[in-house]
Amino acid sequence: FPSHDISLGKHSVMQLGRGSIVMQGCEISVGPHARITVGSGVYIGAYSNLRCSGEISVGNNVRIAQFVSIIDANYDHSGINGKLGVLVPEKVAIGANTVIGAQSVLLPGIVIGEGTVIGAGSVVTKSVPPHEIWAGNPARLIVAK
Repeated sequence: FPSHDISLGKHSVMQLGRGSIVMQGCEISVGPHARITVGSGVYIGAYSNLRCSGEISVGNNVRIAQFVSIIDANYDHSGINGKLGVLVPEKVAIGANTVIGAQSVLLPGIVIGEGTVIGAGSVVTKSVPPHEIWAGNPARLIVAK
C-alpha cells in the first residue's frame, strides 16, 4: 500500500483479494467489529475514501475511479435534541464487474448490481439493478443494458 491511511478498529476485518490494487492517497477506515471484503482483480483509484462501520463488500473485477467515497453508516438523530445521534451501519455491496466513476458517492444501504456502470460525480442513494448505467445527483437510470 503506497502512501495510504488505513485504520482498523478492534476485532475488525479487511480482506483484499489477489491482484487487487489500492492506489496512493486512499483512506480506509474499518470500525470496531466491522468488515471490508474486496474481491480479486479490484482497482481502487487514488484518494478514494472507504468508511466502514458495519460491512462493505466489493465483488471481483470492480473498477473504482479516483476520489470515490463509499460510506456504510449515518447518524440517527431521531428523538435527540441537538445531540450527536447513534451511528447506524447499513451494508453496502458492489457486484462483480462494476465500474464506479470518479468522484462518485455511494451511501449506506445500497446494492450495486453486477456489471453496472455508475457515471462520474454520481450520488447513489438507492440500490441499482445489474447491467444498467446510472448517473447524476441523485443517481438515476440512464441506460438499461
